[in-house]
Amino acid sequence: MRKSLGWWLVLLVGSWPLGAQEEPAKETDTPPAEEKQEPEKWDVTAAHGEALREIDFEVDQGTWMSVDVSPDGTWLVFDLLGQIYRLDIEGGEAECLTQDSGVAINSLPVISPDGRQIAFISDRAGQDALWVMESNGSEPRALTSGKTTRAAEPTWHPSGDWIGFRHVSWRPGSWPKSDLRMAHVDGGKGIVLVSEGSGLTAPGFSKDGRYLYYQHTASRRQDLLGGGVQVRRLDLETGEEIDITAGTNASQDRGSSGSAVAPRISPDGQTLAFARRIPDGTIEYRGHLFGPRNALWLRDLASGTERLALDPIEIDISEGGKAQTDLPNYAWLPDGSGLVLSRNGKLVRLDLDSLEAHDIPFRAQVRRTLSEPAQPEVTIGDGPAAIRFARWQTRSPDGKRLAFEAAGRVWVARQGRKPQRITSDAPTTRGGGAFEATPSWSPDGRSLAYTRWGQPDEGHVWVWDVATKQHRQLTEEPGEYLHPTWRPDGSALAVVRGSGATFRGRGLTRNEWWDVGLLPPTGGTLRVLARTPAMQDTRIMPPRPSWGPHGRLYFNEIQEDVGVLVSVDLEGENRREHVRLQYAEELVISPDGGHVAAQSANEVYVAQLPLFRSRAEVLELELEGGPVPSRRVSTEGGFYPRFLDAETLEFGDGPLHVEVALQADDTEEATTEWPIELSVPRLRPEGRLALTGASLVTLGPSGVIETGSIVIEDGRIACVGSCALDGDETVLEADGLT
Repeated sequence: MRKSLGWWLVLLVGSWPLGAQEEPAKETDTPPAEEKQEPEKWDVTAAHGEALREIDFEVDQGTWMSVDVSPDGTWLVFDLLGQIYRLDIEGGEAECLTQDSGVAINSLPVISPDGRQIAFISDRAGQDALWVMESNGSEPRALTSGKTTRAAEPTWHPSGDWIGFRHVSWRPGSWPKSDLRMAHVDGGKGIVLVSEGSGLTAPGFSKDGRYLYYQHTASRRQDLLGGGVQVRRLDLETGEEIDITAGTNASQDRGSSGSAVAPRISPDGQTLAFARRIPDGTIEYRGHLFGPRNALWLRDLASGTERLALDPIEIDISEGGKAQTDLPNYAWLPDGSGLVLSRNGKLVRLDLDSLEAHDIPFRAQVRRTLSEPAQPEVTIGDGPAAIRFARWQTRSPDGKRLAFEAAGRVWVARQGRKPQRITSDAPTTRGGGAFEATPSWSPDGRSLAYTRWGQPDEGHVWVWDVATKQHRQLTEEPGEYLHPTWRPDGSALAVVRGSGATFRGRGLTRNEWWDVGLLPPTGGTLRVLARTPAMQDTRIMPPRPSWGPHGRLYFNEIQEDVGVLVSVDLEGENRREHVRLQYAEELVISPDGGHVAAQSANEVYVAQLPLFRSRAEVLELELEGGPVPSRRVSTEGGFYPRFLDAETLEFGDGPLHVEVALQADDTEEATTEWPIELSVPRLRPEGRLALTGASLVTLGPSGVIETGSIVIEDGRIACVGSCALDGDETVLEADGLT
């Protein structure tokens, strides 16, 4: 069975509301219209939508099947297409144990030491969690839960009372964090065995229960051929951790024989099975080569010798993917004479004496309900494109104008009027190729500063005069400038400048550092006050300066996953850290220093700051329940927070500009919105183009057309298959292509 079939059978829960069940009318003094009905609880295991259909077919092979063997070695369990099956060790008809779980996805089954229970992962409660059921599939119950946590890779402790697993937690918009835990079969939050680290996966206990073997990322670059993933062992009695496998390659040192993935310790504790990539190794499937190939290796832990046990096995996906493991789970036979694993769509038993792999034939009946996916159809029109997301929205001091960036240009709008560009193709020297960004009003509202960059000589800070409509270049040296921010008295502009990543064909977020400096309002050279390192992360925004009390310049740094608000004086000296907030992407301070606004996980928060705190004190903020009052001021997302004054915060929300009066008690009345209504012409090619002679995979009723044409007219596909050409089109011969 092809892998794509397995993934398409992941049954999606739709977003259609369930209708309330009708009940017989009852006599009551309350008019029926005023009766309140409790909303029906959403069942995540039920199929929803209208396009439902049942599928029922038999398979004798599968993709990415995780397998485990019973303690007596007579039967095994494996997962297939979101269900868990039980099978005799010699093969035969597989019994589905999770057929009653609806559209839930069940995976990674492991059998308890006494053979009476099976631990597994299931999303039947809405999120991947650790579950346990009897060995016949009855009495399933969840051991973990949580909307922002996931469980994966369960493994039984030999005592039978505890189950180890990988615990993953996250906040929206941030990288997940993982640790290795152990949960009791009777419940509880569990015990952390290995705290947050890099790439903690594939836990497994030794048979005597003393040691936990696991996989970790050994280098910043998860290079499997270069030894980026290795195996460690935790002594549960002493807490000592040692490397079982180690070594990473360097430019001048071959320090590794490769990585060790998916470790499994033998029942006698003497042999470690693991997977390793074969350099330049590939496997062939239907005429296509895939790689690098993986093989199964065995290391004698006493002597350190290794031998190749089985080549090939499944290809790992350690670099990332939607699977729960780097490789499908496999298991030792109880007597240590071999292993059971899946490869090439089959279950196999590997004999360690002969190193021969024998198929375990099976037949499995697949019965699933296909639920309608929660995916609306989107039609792309030919008319003007409506702007649905503006950036860096900011209101003028008199409240009459709004400036923002959209479609790569800076626009200014008045209430009730159509936004207008402040530039045409000028002042760029290369015919309109530069990108305009980050507008900022002067304190008197007479000027608007903004930045442009494109080619290296186009990167400058500009000022637009509102009355004369004239543009003036402020910077003498070209660069990657952003965020010009006027000092409250108008005597200077704070500006950030990147290291030039966009001039090297990369993105803004790929800059190695950002300089924060001052620029005279009459123009000149940027005087750098500080240099802040960048995170080299496409989701982290460049630092944005803000002016706070005592004439100091504030800006945010990202240290690991923590946003830090720092400040310097106007000589670039006396650097201080003021607040720290985990996952904060932007931090700006109010002019009086009484508030700090943060963007985190695509929302805007504001917290009160004590004006009397010690200069040396760094305040550790939290979005909720922290040391000072804080609240979320955005309701459906928020970006680019900026203080208009000490008590007014502005930010963007898609096509909206939002203002919040921080001192008002009623947040509903304190929030005002300015909708941005703008459409820009849609770029659309004209003429006809024909691709001829290709093999066409239509994904429709026509199936595969061995030789055909595709005709594109004015940017739309006009014909597929046997197409008449009138001689006016441009023809590209695609013979031999698919």
